[in-house]
Amino acid sequence: MALRNLKKSMKPLIAVFVVAFILTIVAGLFGSFGALTGGNYALKLNGKKVDIVKIEKAFQMGINNFTQQYGESVNVEELKLLIFNNIVEQELMLQAAKDLKVKVTAKEIEEQLTQIEGQFPDTATFESALQAQGLTKATLKIEIENNLKTTKVKEAIEAKVVITEEELK
Repeated sequence: MALRNLKKSMKPLIAVFVVAFILTIVAGLFGSFGALTGGNYALKLNGKKVDIVKIEKAFQMGINNFTQQYGESVNVEELKLLIFNNIVEQELMLQAAKDLKVKVTAKEIEEQLTQIEGQFPDTATFESALQAQGLTKATLKIEIENNLKTTKVKEAIEAKVVITEEELK
């Protein structure tokens, strides 16, 4: 029963993911998000524009991180597709957070920031790592806030799902 309810409630989200996937393929065929949309944005998700610069920056950071960790043998197109799908998922989750009125406190953000900073030996090393990722402390706080919202949305969805022993069988 709970699984059926989950399926029913997830249908719109799945439909959006399918549309986003199709848009990814079409965008690849046209070769340029700007040419596809006719503007300075890559696509619209539920009426919200997703900026080309955000996607291109994510592509560059993802490719750089991957090649640093795993070497030069990376299929760039596959990696871009994964990154693009992650951006779409995050945008959808942030929209769901807005709909569910999910809030993140400044204290929660500061705790995460302190935890991240604590992983570095000193402030200068932390600042240079941020700079290497193309981030500032302010943009990192925004990323932390978005990640916390996404986590809370996932937890809210999981809390509503109850799977019985019968459904597990």
